[in-house]
Amino acid sequence: MTEPRRLHPSAAATGRDLMVSGLVAGGCLAAWAAGVRAPASLAVLGAIGLLFVGFGLHALCRRRRVIEVCDHAIGLAGRPSSRIRWAALSRLALAYYATRRDGENGWMRLRLEDAEGRRLSLDSDLDGFAQLVARAAGAPERRGVPLSPTTQANLAAVLGTRNR
Repeated sequence: MTEPRRLHPSAAATGRDLMVSGLVAGGCLAAWAAGVRAPASLAVLGAIGLLFVGFGLHALCRRRRVIEVCDHAIGLAGRPSSRIRWAALSRLALAYYATRRDGENGWMRLRLEDAEGRRLSLDSDLDGFAQLVARAAGAPERRGVPLSPTTQANLAAVLGTRNR
């Protein structure tokens, strides 16, 4: 067995998320400090500020998350209960989420599930995402697990293949 490969979220992506959350939450705080006192305005600013503080905390948690991949399994580092054996993979879904109408500037999410109900969801901001998708794509084929047409099309886009 080879040593597990450790994958980390892209520092640029999580750094950008942290910057955006800090700027928006700071802007809400600055507006309050500047003297906005109308109850409706305070409620809106407070809600937006809290939303972006939560977004920043989520980005911090994502930044600290490490994925371990080996020949036999994938999971979160330090959490054996999250481990999904490739041989037990029962569901693989690869979805694309566009941020614009023209389909550009989106991200992908790989969702894995095993026969025991353990789930793992991984975003494309993970360094080595394409290699991970390639590794995961082979497991359902070996087990005869059907893939949705959307997943097949997204696999073809990531792996550069046709008619998987």
